[in-house]
Amino acid sequence: MSRANRPEHAVVGMDAPMLGALLAFAALGAGPAVAQESRAPLELATFPRTALQITHLDEHHAARKYVFEVWVADTQERAQQGLMFVSDLPETLGMVFPLTAPRVETMWMRNTYIELDILFIDAHGRVAKIIERAHPMSEALLSSDTPVSAVLELKGGEAAKLGLRTSATTSFYDLLIVGGGPAGLAAGVYGASEGLTTVMIEREAPGGQAGMSSRIENYLGFPSGLSGSELTRRAVTQARRFGVEILAPQEAVGLRVDAGSKFVKLADGVEIGAKSLLIATGVAYRKLDVPGLERLQGAGVYYGAAMTEA
Repeated sequence: MSRANRPEHAVVGMDAPMLGALLAFAALGAGPAVAQESRAPLELATFPRTALQITHLDEHHAARKYVFEVWVADTQERAQQGLMFVSDLPETLGMVFPLTAPRVETMWMRNTYIELDILFIDAHGRVAKIIERAHPMSEALLSSDTPVSAVLELKGGEAAKLGLRTSATTSFYDLLIVGGGPAGLAAGVYGASEGLTTVMIEREAPGGQAGMSSRIENYLGFPSGLSGSELTRRAVTQARRFGVEILAPQEAVGLRVDAGSKFVKLADGVEIGAKSLLIATGVAYRKLDVPGLERLQGAGVYYGAAMTEA
């Protein structure tokens, strides 16, 4: 991968201390990077190397951790070359490109001989966008679209193994659902069980806000109540058993109607069509801008809008 001239929006995350350390690396090689072909390739053995842990909240809201050995492109010259000229890449190896400050990052696959999964990571350590299996030897610009603080490159196909599926298997469905909370999951089960080809798009992780609830006692069919993660686990298992495709993390950013069919544009620019569209986006609570807040979510920090708390 080579970084091009840069023009100036699951939960998946990179541990904050690790991200901070990588950003510190970036200060050594600040400045615009323009690909240069005349110099001899750098030896990867000369790149700094470290362990990188990625935490992924799966559909059951359980944290799954994956550890990779990564080379760090900590200078302008190393960032320009990246994984160019590499003919093979083990599944547990990758390269991270820390940036000195958040910005829209644009790259290309010039002189890159293997498919790569490209993960754009925001300032909070979350994966903001994934480009799966970027084509080798292509000069097409690949953009983060929104400001990011680091870029992680892995062997093509590794993102899917992490449970990160962002692309659909086809371009047109009977039923398209935007939102993966209880309402979206229920609609998916009902639609797919009736034989409808069904796809569900979820910006973060299936279950939505309900998936983070410690106790739900007002959901039909569970008189004794259950946790949000358990409700999500059961719903996702049931939806997948009937063939519902769940795309997460993925975001719907546009909608158009053509001759009665509905077409939803995704954040990566891909468009998916369907005969019927159900929008079940739910709510997103406004959060306090306090350092360390996410670590305490569900363990002392909760969200709600009860009248007694107004």
